[in-house]
Amino acid sequence: EVVERLAGILQRTAPQVDVRQASLTAVICKAAMKSLISLRSSATDDVFRTQITAEVKRMMLAYLDVVLNSGKA
Repeated sequence: EVVERLAGILQRTAPQVDVRQASLTAVICKAAMKSLISLRSSATDDVFRTQITAEVKRMMLAYLDVVLNSGKA
């Protein structure tokens, strides 16, 4: 499952993040990506799709930066 693999990657990347936080972060990332990819897929304008992709990357990187660098969300 994607959540377990992502949680494992998070723990290897940031050992200070405990198992529960890594699992929660993985669940949040998966849910966010699922809904935002759905938004991107429903967009009919290529420029808007590109903007959505950029914002999704920015959002995920900011969230993961907080989790990986502080051990908390």
